[in-house]
Amino acid sequence: MKEYFKYNKGFVNIDDENLYLTNSGNWQEARNVQEKSSKTIKANNFRKNKISFYFYILLGLGILGTIYQFSKGNSVRLPLVFSGLGFAVYRYLIRETGNRYKIPLSKIKLVSRENDSVTITFLDEQGSETTEVISGVDEKGIRLLEDKFKMN
Repeated sequence: MKEYFKYNKGFVNIDDENLYLTNSGNWQEARNVQEKSSKTIKANNFRKNKISFYFYILLGLGILGTIYQFSKGNSVRLPLVFSGLGFAVYRYLIRETGNRYKIPLSKIKLVSRENDSVTITFLDEQGSETTEVISGVDEKGIRLLEDKFKMN
């Protein structure tokens, strides 16, 4: 059984052995991710910070361009358009800010739901108990998780 569903920052893929957090929902990407560890946490944080950095650079340039155009008495349409495009690109790349790792189903202790958010409590690669909150889960995902796990 291979299933997947969307959430705010990516996709969750589920097979008979693991639950995978991925950015694309592609099974090839899911097979290549590692179990949650300090290495995957660093990689996820680096990717999130890189995308946020580019967004803030674009936003800052848009604001500076708008102020410059406004002070010269010119039209502010062009900087506002670029700021809007920067925001649209950020919204498109928001899926890249999601975590990427796998959770073996045997290590999942608890799955609970609150509205459209799901909290998964599990043991990571070192055996430490950790949680992952997945927000914005679609209805297909809620039904799939309810069928797979006894959700509270």
